[in-house]
Amino acid sequence: MRKKIIPIILVLFTVLYISCKKEHYVSGSNLNLKFSSDTVMFDTLFTKFGSVTHYLKVYNKSSGTALLDRIKLARSGNTPYRIMVDGIQSDAVNNIEIPEGDSIYIMVESTLPENLSKEPFIVKDSILFESGGYSQDVDIISWGQNVTLINNEVLTTEILDGDLPYLFYGNVVVDTTKQLQILEGTRIYFHKNARLTVYGTIDIDGTVDKPVIFSGDRLEKFYKTKPGLWGGLFIEDVSSGADISNLKLYNSENGIHINKLKSGVKAVLNNTEVKFTLKNGLDVLGSEVESYNCLFSDSYENAVYLRGGGKYKFVHCTVGFSRYAAFRIGANVDESGYSDISIDARNNIIYGSGINQMTVSATATIGSVQFKNNFIKVTSKTNFIDSWFTNTSFSIDKTKYDVNKLFYNAKDGFYYLGKETPFKDAGDLNTGSNIPLDLLGRSRMADGLPDLGAYEYFNTDKE
Repeated sequence: MRKKIIPIILVLFTVLYISCKKEHYVSGSNLNLKFSSDTVMFDTLFTKFGSVTHYLKVYNKSSGTALLDRIKLARSGNTPYRIMVDGIQSDAVNNIEIPEGDSIYIMVESTLPENLSKEPFIVKDSILFESGGYSQDVDIISWGQNVTLINNEVLTTEILDGDLPYLFYGNVVVDTTKQLQILEGTRIYFHKNARLTVYGTIDIDGTVDKPVIFSGDRLEKFYKTKPGLWGGLFIEDVSSGADISNLKLYNSENGIHINKLKSGVKAVLNNTEVKFTLKNGLDVLGSEVESYNCLFSDSYENAVYLRGGGKYKFVHCTVGFSRYAAFRIGANVDESGYSDISIDARNNIIYGSGINQMTVSATATIGSVQFKNNFIKVTSKTNFIDSWFTNTSFSIDKTKYDVNKLFYNAKDGFYYLGKETPFKDAGDLNTGSNIPLDLLGRSRMADGLPDLGAYEYFNTDKE
């Protein structure tokens, strides 16, 4: 019995010793705090609109419980930033303990006030960690941008300029009686599900140096190539037409959707990029559309989808790198007003990572179709007619036509021509002479013969 009692007494003494041991606190210059980042960095924030939440993790690497007098914003009382520490939102939170080897999260948000600046401006603050007269800090930095908000409106203005960016919410409409002109350098950011619907006329007058930008309003780097951030540009059947030059349209659900334009009304696209769309890049139902020097790429469905008949011209375009087909000719739809589909395609590249980058529906009613000096990646020419094609190459030879040789940096969405590309000097001379500058404004006739696609070859090593 005595032998059993002694171990029990030892255990009780051990427990009593541990429970009575005074907790060891560390403060002041003895603190050893580490942070998940030395700067909380926000991408461009629109004034008056709340930011996303960033998280800062604070690690206690001290040999004991870290005792902090307070965690606060340096500009406390005069700051556009907000912090939350252990569930408490305040400019300053007092008496924080972090056990040895443990950590805490700090949430950081911001709403920048509007000011008079037309240019982006920088806003700084810092989070201070104070203990016993000693402090550490983590910077907070963001770029601010004033914007003009247009929310679910039928536009009363007929000109949008590049003075300040615009932020579109909901469905913004160009009425049948209106002609909307968008001037060079104009930036329009669209909130989730926002769209621009044109029942009247739209003229987009960007330039090579100052293009017009349509993109989602999530400006963080993570979202740069993400699709589906906003609705798209819709040109409807009662529209009086569209004339679009130097537009860069990114990150939408639908790219440019053109719906059954009346006979004699057409949409003209010059030097336009449509990239990173959740559905189709250029989606046309029974209309007349002309595209010159355009890039349609990186769509989760088709880069170009033509259906319901119509009349189309594609000249010096680069089309491809979509989930399905780069160039899809769909079935006729009787109510489109077109009995067949007519296509004039010259000096284009139709390419992508899939096998059949051009498909033709068995129910498509074909009118006049001409593909002259094109490169098309296909393995099956189902429903193709040989007389459609003049000086057009077809290939899926992955050794000869490796995508890394064809294009400069296709994986990042740059479709400049590569050094070993077969597209150089393969274009029709007369066609190239009529469009002497490429999508970047460089001469495509300097070496005597035009290259295929929207970009003339240039030595990227010297750029």
